[in-house]
Amino acid sequence: MTLAQAWQDICQKTAPLDDLPPSRWKHPWSTHPSGARRLYNTVRWKQPATIVETGTFEGLGTYALAKAAHDNGGNVRIFTIDYDGDPDVSIPLADWKELRVFRDENLEKARQDFPDVQITFVDGDSRIVLPPLLRDHVKSWDLFFQDSMHF
Repeated sequence: MTLAQAWQDICQKTAPLDDLPPSRWKHPWSTHPSGARRLYNTVRWKQPATIVETGTFEGLGTYALAKAAHDNGGNVRIFTIDYDGDPDVSIPLADWKELRVFRDENLEKARQDFPDVQITFVDGDSRIVLPPLLRDHVKSWDLFFQDSMHF
């Protein structure tokens, strides 16, 4: 199977994501169900042992990653990185604090639903925290999902 065929297969498959938490933030930037399905299918196909994700946001993508890792048999580490607020976007700090609540609740739900998957949230700008995280803690990873505006 070519990479193009594999991607087409990933995009067309349905994924059992009925329990994906709904997006609740007032700004519509969260993971769309079709994107969550692609994440789920990618993890099911690649069977990574270590996943690094930038841009936790509401934690919906993280939830899809964790569910797929669990459905693969667990024993997977997920490192997900984000921070509270974005200096390049004029959104009130109170909105970012609201988002933090949704994110923390969704990450906790993923931890409870999939206890065989180790989810580590790293607070910070990925441009700053990613290099030492990879150097000192992760060492190697099987899937890197860059889903942030930390550029």
